Amino acid sequence: MSPTMRHYQIHDFLHISVSTALPGPLLDQFDFQFDYFEVERGAETPSIEVYPFDTFETRPGETVHYDTSGRYGTYWYDTDRKLAVVRTDDGFTVYTASGVNLYPLLQSQLLHQECVFVHAAGYVDSDGGATLLPGAGGVGKTALLGQLVTSHDVQVLGDDIVCLDVAGDCFSFPRSFVFKAYHRDVYPAVFEKYDMDTKRVRERIATVVLRSLIDNAPFVGLTKSLLHRFGYYEQTSFALSKIRGGDYLATVPADEIYGPESIATSGTLDRVVFLRRVDDTEFKLAPLSHDELRNRLFSIILREWQSELPILCELGSLGMLELSAYFDELATVMARGIADTPCHEFLVPEDASPDTLHEQFVAAVNVR
Repeated sequence: MSPTMRHYQIHDFLHISVSTALPGPLLDQFDFQFDYFEVERGAETPSIEVYPFDTFETRPGETVHYDTSGRYGTYWYDTDRKLAVVRTDDGFTVYTASGVNLYPLLQSQLLHQECVFVHAAGYVDSDGGATLLPGAGGVGKTALLGQLVTSHDVQVLGDDIVCLDVAGDCFSFPRSFVFKAYHRDVYPAVFEKYDMDTKRVRERIATVVLRSLIDNAPFVGLTKSLLHRFGYYEQTSFALSKIRGGDYLATVPADEIYGPESIATSGTLDRVVFLRRVDDTEFKLAPLSHDELRNRLFSIILREWQSELPILCELGSLGMLELSAYFDELATVMARGIADTPCHEFLVPEDASPDTLHEQFVAAVNVR
């Protein structure tokens, strides 16, 4: 009997199928990444399939590769992480007991369609024009997007990731919003609905316990090794990545925040405004060259994927992924996607509040 699968269809680009035999926390991880795109049934041939690690089977002719193993051109696995990746004709099959960020693998499939992920918030105005707001984590993308959607006639493309193709078309990726304490003033109704003040106390206690176990306990290397071996390290790291700085409170689906009518499907790129926090007291909008923007887009998406980059290197070393072409194409599609678009950077004082950021952004940028 074939396993029951949960399906996610990313526009017309990608189909992801996840086995419901995975533990609940892992299913929650994949829902966090893709819940907006869940469908009853996707394309006939998935780009990515995900199954429990204990269903993975090895074959003769393996290569011992550093402290992992694999079969050249076919599969790679790490028994400590309880993670395996198999190359298929149509994409990849992943076997896991501890979770994995699928975006780098999905990106390899998107490149076949000349499309890339960019680490940015994005919105579409009433004329169908898209504005991307890339920037490092914590710069204020989510807070600014919330202000713009509630105060102007714009729709959400996403608060963290947006898809961009070579023609300059943007496609939505409205992943669940990660709420932190400083979002309270922008989303007061959401904070009340999800009782986040109570949740904040609970999460802070959990954060202290987790960090103590992983980072401050005696025999820290042994602690990490055991978490890997028993399949809890990735779940713990996933939780800590969301509560970095002690501010994480909850994840909430985008359509529950604004309503389905406020989520765009796509838009044509009109402009890119790179947000950058600076140790200064003045806001400033300045032109940004296409080469500099492409370099920043390339760098910050890889920074977001830093924990998965070693896996890409393993796949490249085993002939499962043409890694040099992967990076070349990533940079090339980014460059072509923004080639005909005005690009700026918006310098934001380090201590600027969400309300002040919104006011100054609207004053500097013509928000339609």
